[in-house]
Amino acid sequence: MNVDSINIKAIKATNLRVDASYHLSEGQEVKRIINSCPYEMLTIKDVSSDIFIGGRAKRVYVTKKEHGIPFLSSSDILQADLENVKLASKKYTPNLEQMKLKKGWTLITRSGTIGNCAFANAKHAQKLASEDVIRVNPNNILRQGLIYAYLTSKYGHSLLTQGTFGAVIQHIEPAFVGSLPIPNFPESFQIEIDKLIQESAKLREEATDALDDAVLYFDTKFKIEDDMQNFFTKRVKDLSFSFASYNNNLEVNSFINQYSNDSIKLKDITSKVFAPPLFKHIYLSLIPQHFDLTLFISS
Repeated sequence: MNVDSINIKAIKATNLRVDASYHLSEGQEVKRIINSCPYEMLTIKDVSSDIFIGGRAKRVYVTKKEHGIPFLSSSDILQADLENVKLASKKYTPNLEQMKLKKGWTLITRSGTIGNCAFANAKHAQKLASEDVIRVNPNNILRQGLIYAYLTSKYGHSLLTQGTFGAVIQHIEPAFVGSLPIPNFPESFQIEIDKLIQESAKLREEATDALDDAVLYFDTKFKIEDDMQNFFTKRVKDLSFSFASYNNNLEVNSFINQYSNDSIKLKDITSKVFAPPLFKHIYLSLIPQHFDLTLFISS
C-alpha cells in the first residue's frame, strides 16, 4: 500500500483529478521533487529555440552512398555505428532539409520504446532521422549538454515516460516535451555538466573513426577475388549443394575458400563462446499496483 498527502493545488491543477494511480505515480513524484528545488523553474520550451519531429514524407531508398543520405530510425540514433543504415535518395526524397540533424541537439525517441535520449554529435550531423525522433534545439539560456543530461537522467526519463498516450503504440509529442519543467541551474554547474557531455561526444566520434579505420584496413587487406561465377559453378557440381539462399552467401564462401589455410577458429582466440541458459523472466513494476490516497485540503 502506498500512502501520501497531496496538496489541493495539485488537485485543482488537474481539473480535480483525485485517482491515486496518477498522483502517486513515479512521474508525479519526480515533478514534486523538482518543484521543491531552490532554483527558478523553467520549461524545456523556454530553453529551446525549437522542438519538432522533422518532416513526414514518402522516402525513396537507394543502395549507393553517392546517391543517398544515411537515414536513422528511432533505434539507430542510440547506436555507435551510424553508417550501416538505410540511404534515402537525395533526388527523390522530399523535405530533406526538415529531416536533417544538427550537432548539439537532444534527440528523443517518441514511439515504441519512448523517452530514450541521444546527444547529437558530429556523426549525427547532416544525417536524416524519421518523424519518430523528437529534436530539441537548445537556445542560449541553458547549455546543450546540461539539457541532454537532465532529460536522460532518471528524473528526466520519468517525466518523459509519464506523458505517454495511445491505445496501441504509445508516443509523446513535441508540445508535451516542451511543457516539462527544468530548473535554471547555476552557471558553474551547467559548465561542468556541459563539459563532460561534450567530451563524451568527442570520444564517441573518435571511437567511431577508429572503428571505421579498422574496418577499412581489414577490407583492404583481405579482398575477395572476383571469381564468384566459377565458385558457384564448382559448388553446383557437388550433389550435396543446397540452393537455399542462407547456405550460399557467395562472398562469405569465397572469403573462406581463399583464406582457409591462413585462418584460425574464433574459439582459439576467446576464453569462451556461449549463450546463457533459458530462464523464466520475472518483471517488476516501479508503480505500486494498489493505492491508498489521503488528501489534506487547507484553505
